[in-house]
Amino acid sequence: MNFDIVVVGAGASGISAALTASECGAKVVLLEKGDKFGGAGMFGAQGLFCG
Repeated sequence: MNFDIVVVGAGASGISAALTASECGAKVVLLEKGDKFGGAGMFGAQGLFCG
């Protein structure tokens, strides 16, 4: 597999970076080790995103 950009971490910044790069035409892969997305941004959400 070949990608232009590899983003590690599906937090707010990672998702934003992957989306922006993809919209600009880059072939992107987004990797997350956990079973949920959110990263440090989840602390501010106070459990808003459950599931």
